[in-house]
Amino acid sequence: MSADNRELLELVRTWLPYGGPPAGEILVRFGMSTPTYYRRVLKALCSPEVDCDPPPDRDQIEHLAHRHGTRPVVRR
Repeated sequence: MSADNRELLELVRTWLPYGGPPAGEILVRFGMSTPTYYRRVLKALCSPEVDCDPPPDRDQIEHLAHRHGTRPVVRR
């Protein structure tokens, strides 16, 4: 997994119990809006490395992304 994808997923996992990372934290760390961040998180979750070993919190992360206006990813 790329370092960028690892960092995206690390932030969302850290903040998952609190409803996800605050918009300000996303902006400062990644320089992007919340919807863009969650699109990138969902894309990272669909990377081949993650598909081989799906994380146990995948459904929670996808639900959180959906709450922030990002459409869920269709799994193959």
